[in-house]
Amino acid sequence: MIFQIPRKSFIILGILAFVIAVGALYINYFVPELKFGRINVISPYKSEAKILSERIADLNSFQVEGDLQVDSSVFGAGLKNINSNIFSLIDITNNKFKIDLSSFLRFNAISKKTYTLSSEIKRSNSEVFYLRFSKADIAPEVLVFIESFLNSWLRVDKNLMAEILAEEQGYDFSEEQFLEALRNSFKTISLFDLTRKISENHYSFNIGQKNLAEFLGNLFGDLSGQPFSSDELAAVEDSFYGFNINGEVWVNSTDGLPEKIKLNWNDFVTADLRFSKYNQVTSIKPPAKAVPLEKLLQ
Repeated sequence: MIFQIPRKSFIILGILAFVIAVGALYINYFVPELKFGRINVISPYKSEAKILSERIADLNSFQVEGDLQVDSSVFGAGLKNINSNIFSLIDITNNKFKIDLSSFLRFNAISKKTYTLSSEIKRSNSEVFYLRFSKADIAPEVLVFIESFLNSWLRVDKNLMAEILAEEQGYDFSEEQFLEALRNSFKTISLFDLTRKISENHYSFNIGQKNLAEFLGNLFGDLSGQPFSSDELAAVEDSFYGFNINGEVWVNSTDGLPEKIKLNWNDFVTADLRFSKYNQVTSIKPPAKAVPLEKLLQ
């Protein structure tokens, strides 16, 4: 005898199954506080993530400002964390990297003492970059190393950087090649997943070890001309075991680019950054006077 479910019971069971499924999806995407029992599903925002990634790949310049915190307790030296307030112009037009960065650093010691230091970096061409430290209120044992050039611009020439990089095996590509490969990787591989739509143009995102391994595999495979094998990708993924960056991104409705990002990297680095002035003409000028770093190293 064939067992048959009454039609009415079948309809009720179907409705219950539908309600449970919808409720689970709602919790997964819109109620981040309810972590117990959450399910992993494929993000429905893959097309939005791809578009955002492609627009990032086509960037030429932008301004970024905000706050960055690093848990420095893992390094010892009596430090608890480092807080930095940053303001920077970044220009990668024609795949040539230029930057004008100012940062104010606060070093919070376990002893509850706080030290401060201002730093600046300028790079207006590929031949040289400049570095300056100022407003230093830091531990005496650290101050002794920088007080001789405090408040003065230091010039780091390309030949000195070439000597340093020559010691790194496998460094056989140019800056232009690297930035072009980086752009191609953003267009090809999904570095991040948009996991939830919190509100209009506001998403949560995640960068896991698998995302990062595939992205780096594509990037350095492109640079070397030898695509990574599945075994090599698995080895890269294993090397980033436990790696995870999650956060939130606010996308500008006009140009489709990020206007604000909050992120957390394994509770080691947290950041709250604001972006503006996309693809505008930048003016990054070198300082009028600077001391060659080689002189200080002699």
